[in-house]
Amino acid sequence: MFKAGFNLSTDSHLDAAIHNKAYVGVFQRNKKGILEQICDGGVIESHCEISVKMAGGYFLKENCVFRIV
Repeated sequence: MFKAGFNLSTDSHLDAAIHNKAYVGVFQRNKKGILEQICDGGVIESHCEISVKMAGGYFLKENCVFRIV
């Protein structure tokens, strides 16, 4: 459904990624504003209002960018 590099920016995108078992990477901006990958990726297990659960951890939506890899 999604192509590599697509940002999962809405709850609907996250739901679709879960449904399709899409491989997702987690990125975060460093102090210089450059986007860096902080998690090699995995399949999203679940998400709520504030976080996404995947790869054995929780990632805050407000701090991270979730991207199809």
